[in-house]
This record gives sequence, structure tokens and C-alpha cells, in this order.
Amino acid sequence: CVLHISNRDYRTAGMWQPIVIGKARAILSHYNSIIIRDLFLFGAILIIGLYNIALFIFRTKDRAPLWFGLFCLTVCARILATGSTTISNMFQGFPWELQIKMELGVFYLGGLFFGMFFHEVYPLEIKIKHLRFFNAVFIILTLLAIITPVSFFNRLVPLMQIAVLSGLTYVLVCLIMAAKRKRLHINYFIAGFVLFMLAAINDILYARNILHTMYVLPIGLFIFIFTQAIAIARIFSFSFLQVEHLSTHLSNLNQSLERFVPHEFLAFLQKQSILDVQLGDQTLKDITILFADIRSFTTLSENMTPEETFKFLNSYLNRIGPIIRSHNGFIDKYIGDGIMALFPQSPKDAIDAAIAMVKRIHEYNHERIVYGLQPISIGIGIHTGSAILGIIGETMRIESTVISDTVNLSSRIESLTKHFHTTILISGDVYQQVKDIPGYYFRYISKVIVKGKSKPTKIYEVLSMYPEEAYDLFLSTAEQFQKALALYNKKRYDDAIVLFKEILTINPHDMIAKNFVDDLDGEKNTGRD
Repeated sequence: CVLHISNRDYRTAGMWQPIVIGKARAILSHYNSIIIRDLFLFGAILIIGLYNIALFIFRTKDRAPLWFGLFCLTVCARILATGSTTISNMFQGFPWELQIKMELGVFYLGGLFFGMFFHEVYPLEIKIKHLRFFNAVFIILTLLAIITPVSFFNRLVPLMQIAVLSGLTYVLVCLIMAAKRKRLHINYFIAGFVLFMLAAINDILYARNILHTMYVLPIGLFIFIFTQAIAIARIFSFSFLQVEHLSTHLSNLNQSLERFVPHEFLAFLQKQSILDVQLGDQTLKDITILFADIRSFTTLSENMTPEETFKFLNSYLNRIGPIIRSHNGFIDKYIGDGIMALFPQSPKDAIDAAIAMVKRIHEYNHERIVYGLQPISIGIGIHTGSAILGIIGETMRIESTVISDTVNLSSRIESLTKHFHTTILISGDVYQQVKDIPGYYFRYISKVIVKGKSKPTKIYEVLSMYPEEAYDLFLSTAEQFQKALALYNKKRYDDAIVLFKEILTINPHDMIAKNFVDDLDGEKNTGRD
């Protein structure tokens, strides 16, 4: 057997691999196993490379996948130039010189991509100013491999291999620095990189015919990819935990913020979250507004420390807030000892909430008496109409608010409960919407010109808040009350006071009748006719 080996243009003479002697079937099986190995590595690295490039396309801010993907493609090109499935085997007559240029050119181009990948992963350790030097060297080497003839370029290979080893050593030193700084998952990167570096050194020594092994850079890269996959899996796991933590934190933050700006208010503005709210957002809605206030709060608080005052208010509000929410309303504002609540669906919800609030205060007073505390009473005013709901303020401080004459009138009606010594008053507009609903009882009190208004407003008392036996007394005197009220409005005060006193004889708890009697008794000698 005579072997003809040409060495005219290549730097190293002789055979690179030993001659394999054996049966044809065994040799073919051995050759096929090598082909399968190379094809597996080629396919796996190609898919990983394309996958990383796709990651970059969908998230261009992170350039690490781009450089790693390009590096994988250069390794695939090198497999075609050096493995058992060389491009010359697949395409008969493929120029040998071009194959050598592919082998060497992509080797140095891959070094450029690999360095940029590690810079993106660990930018604080692998400085771009240092990489520019190595990148310039690798670009020059790649261009020389492509442009110059093999006979010339081959003579520069030892110098080029030294440049590659220098670059790998620099990256290794930087990774060790990253490990000292306890970068996340750096140990996996170092383990994979060391194996990859050993594979690169093997290929260099094999190419120089110092080691009689084989090209193992693809295997080294595959091992590096495997270790990197473990690191990425841990990074993703850590990221998911962080996302879950941040999601929980954001959810808790939104819930906390919603206590300042109610979710229902955001719904009016068609906002999903308080983060979506902008200064000037507003909408016009028909809405029922309830004002409630603690009677004689100033007197009560005089005997309390600031801490006791806050505890008392919070104790009171903790009993009132759930009632309002359970009746399709929400508290928009706390105004000292008072509240402003909105009911977007129906005035009936506001009346039901007011009645439930009065009952709950009665229960609360029993608790206070047991502890030797003074009972409290509240006044509630309800009005319905159009209102503008929106966000006001300035760039550094905003808040939700309701702007409307409806708000002002609701507040004024609540203040009238003090004058009439009653608990729940509603406007004529509310009365018109609920008067025909069974189970609700009201009585007309008066027409009043509320401060800030030019037209009189009809005011009605809600009798449904009283127990059945008390309501029966109000019902028994209803006709007399309306007659007395008519006489009062006609300024027939002497006749009116007689009827109001008769009402009090039957129902001593009619505080409005008592209020009229006290007013009239106090003004008998004023000359009013």
C-alpha cells in the first residue's frame, strides 16, 4: 500500500491520524459512529445558536444571546471544516484551500463572539476597553485567514494560537474575579469555561501535531452549554421567585394604595390599577352621596388623649366601613370624625346603609356603656344627583375627589340633623326615587334653603330606622304632625305648638316635634306673627 501525501502549502507534514486497519464492516461502523457524533454535535449546537439569536430578536436589550448564538454558528462552521462530515465530503470537488480558510477563520472569529458574550454577562469584570484590543486582533486574524493564501497564513498560525490562549486566559482571570465578588451562579460558568478552554488548548496542540487526539472543541462547547443551561435554569428559577415576590409585593402595594384611592373609584375612571391614574382623569356620574358625622365629637375628644382619640375613631370606623361596603358603597373621604360615602347603584343602598349604621351604633353604645364610656350618636344626610369624579392635585401630590353641588347639598343636609335633633335626613330627590318601595317609611319635615343655595330643598326624615313599636307611635301621630307643620308654615304658631305638644304627649321620643315646640316656646315674645 502506497500513500501519497502532499505538503506543499500546509505548515505540518505527515499524517494527523493513525491508519485504521480492520474488517471493512468494523471500520465502517467505527466511521459511522464518528459521523453520528459529529452530526449530533452539529445539530445540537446549531439549534442552540439559532435559539439564542431568536431570544435576542424578541428581546434586543439583552445582547448576550446574540453573541453566544453567533459563537455557536461559528463552531458549527468549524465542524463542517474539520469533522468527519466535512464540507468536502458532502460536496465533491470543494476547494481544499477554502476549507482550511473556514477552519482557521471561524476559529478566531468565534473568539471575538465568545469574548463579547462574557462581557455582556459580567460587564464589571470583563471590560470593553480590554476586549477592544482582543477583538481587533481577532478581526485582523480572521481577515488574514480569508484574504491571504494558505501558504502565507499557515506561517502565522502559531502567533494566532498564542493570541487565542491569551484571550482565553484573560476571560478566565475575569471569571475568577467575578467568583471572588460572589456573582450569581459564577461557579457553573467557570466549570464550563475551564472545560471549554481545555478543549480549545487540545485543538491547538492537535493542530500543531503535538497531541494525537482529535478536534474536541465542539464537545467542549457542548459541555459548556450544558453547564450554562444549569446556571440559566437556576437564574430563571431565582428570577421566577423574584417575580413572584415582586408580584406579591406589588399586589400588596396596590391593595394598600387602594385604601387611599378605593378600587370602586378607579372603576369609575375605567382604570385597572392606581398606577394607571393620571392627573386630570375625570368622569361624570349620577351618584348618591352620604355624609355621616359623630355628634358632639369635640366634647367627647376633650376628655381623651390623642392616642385614645385615634383609637376611638378607628373603632367607630371599623364598625361603619364594612356596612357601607356591604350595601354597594364605598368611603371616599374621612373628614375628621365624619365620612363621605358614595353609592353608585341606587339611593336605596344609601338608605339601607344608613339604617344599618344606626343599628350598629346602638350595639356599639351597649359595648361602650359596659366599659363605662359615654354613648355616641351620629347624624346622616343623603342626597343624589350628578357629580364629577376625578383626580386633582399637582405632579407631586394627587388625590381622588368628587366635585358637585350634590356633595355640598349632602353635607348641608347632614348638618340639619343637628338642628332637627334627628338621625337620618334625605333630600326630596332621594325621596322621589324610593317613596314607592315597600317597607320604607318617611315623613316630610320642611323646606329649607340650605346655605349656598337659592332654591328651597325638601327634607324628609327616615322613619324606617326606628323599631316597630316606635314606628307605630310615629304612624299614629302622622296626620297631626302634617297639620302642625302646615300651621307652622302658615305662621299660625300658637295653633301649631298646641298640636306639636299633643304629639309629644302621645310620642315623647318625637325629637322633631320637640324641636318645633322648643323653638316656638323660645320665640313667643319676639313679635313673630
